[in-house]
Amino acid sequence: MALIISTFAIERNIVCYYGTWATYRNGAGRFAVEHIDPFLCTHLIYAFVGIHQNGTISILDPWLDLEDNWGLGTMRKFNDLKLVNPRLKTLVAVGGWNEGSQKFSTVAQSPALRLRFAKDAAKFCERMGFDGLDVDWEYPGQRDGDPSVDRENFVELLSDLKQEFSNRGLLLTAAVAAAENSAAISYNISGISTHLDFINLMAYWLRQGAPAEKLNLGVAFYGRSFTLRNVGDNGIGAPAGGPGHAGPYTYETGFLGYNEICEKLQFEKWNHCWDNEQQVPYAYRANQWVGYDDSESVTLKANFIKRYGLAGSMVWSIETDDFHGKCGEKFALLSTLNKGLEHDEH
Repeated sequence: MALIISTFAIERNIVCYYGTWATYRNGAGRFAVEHIDPFLCTHLIYAFVGIHQNGTISILDPWLDLEDNWGLGTMRKFNDLKLVNPRLKTLVAVGGWNEGSQKFSTVAQSPALRLRFAKDAAKFCERMGFDGLDVDWEYPGQRDGDPSVDRENFVELLSDLKQEFSNRGLLLTAAVAAAENSAAISYNISGISTHLDFINLMAYWLRQGAPAEKLNLGVAFYGRSFTLRNVGDNGIGAPAGGPGHAGPYTYETGFLGYNEICEKLQFEKWNHCWDNEQQVPYAYRANQWVGYDDSESVTLKANFIKRYGLAGSMVWSIETDDFHGKCGEKFALLSTLNKGLEHDEH
């Protein structure tokens, strides 16, 4: 892939997902709109709304999202961040893991329902103040989807969305899985790339026909944790007996937010190690083990983004960064990503 050399500075995307359920977390884990720094992201994505089988948007948490019936009005507060930083773009994500595939598959199979969804989603964005839609159909052809038609119907769905959204000056993006076995089932990569302004990806697809300038490389603000079978065997590939213990904020086994990890390193004296092959850290204490990203590995990923001419980065998700600065700088990972992607010239 040839690169054209020029001397102008490139502004990379820093696309930040906000998992709104973090509003309900306890203590220092609670993360609401007022915790967001609107200058650390170029795009903020509100996760999630759902989809009805009749091709309309579904509000999943009315009390949190809306202001009706004494609700918190989180969507309005989220979009009001653009009053603080007018350069910020906001999008709303439709779908996610809990929404599965069945409703998306039903809508995507019907030309009438596709058009209805395109119009309803665009009107919803305009009414609520979003600059666009992020399609998080996880995953076409899987999880109660139809593997015989979903892959190509996803392209048709995005085509109809793109036409409606372009007419209204709205952005259209998608979050997609990068694992080769999953991608082969779910995506016509060159087909979906045609209709999207950019693609939020957990790895890169350059060899499969996705243009580099549309790809945002996924950066994880969390780690995967395991319970070791043998406390004396704690390196990469050590046998595990199951997921790691749940953290004090996220309450999910096998998962720790970076904020939970850095506090364990600082206050519980976990052992910090570096894997030279994968260029990422891992940590352990007794029978608990976690692999994750830190400031050093995030810097390496920023360099990777620049080296391959990618559009920028995608962050999942800002509410598990060290947003209180308990371990050092506030928003340590997000700040590192900003520093790593600035002053890039080609």
